Amino acid sequence: MTLNKCSICNGYNANFRMFQMAVLSAVGLCLSFPSFAGQDISEIDELSHGFNEATITQFGWSNDLIVSQSGQGNVANVNQFGQSNFLNVQQQGQENSAEVIQTGAYLELQIMQIGTNNTAFVGQGGVGSSIDLYQEGDYNNAEVTQAGFYNNIEINQLGSNHDITFHQVGAFKNYQVTQGNL
Repeated sequence: MTLNKCSICNGYNANFRMFQMAVLSAVGLCLSFPSFAGQDISEIDELSHGFNEATITQFGWSNDLIVSQSGQGNVANVNQFGQSNFLNVQQQGQENSAEVIQTGAYLELQIMQIGTNNTAFVGQGGVGSSIDLYQEGDYNNAEVTQAGFYNNIEINQLGSNHDITFHQVGAFKNYQVTQGNL
């Protein structure tokens, strides 16, 4: 069995687990937009009877949020705040989990997990940025945070037992990371 780990920190690195939520919350407060009922769109698709769980919280204006899960024991906890954001979580398989917070404006965040026991913690705050996370296999773990303006991250983990931590703060940064079992 191969255990792959990848940690990337781009920007400021402090006690980031606590710092990331503070940054995302601060960016969200700075970019607060009035909330108008009925203008956000949320969709949850549970495509099996396997005790999947999805919890969503969405505030703001003109946001789209989709959670689709098939298989058994998948969990999604998704939070989106701001204006004109898109968030899409797709999980297929067993015991996958995604914890997501996105706050700001014109953000895009997509997560696709296929397999067993994959986990994703993803946080994004700012304006005009995107995160694409794709994990296929078993026992993959991703912790991705991004704060700033017009940043892009694409992460692909193919195979099993991969671990990535990626933190990015700043503006106009673009990164692509791929891990795979050979």
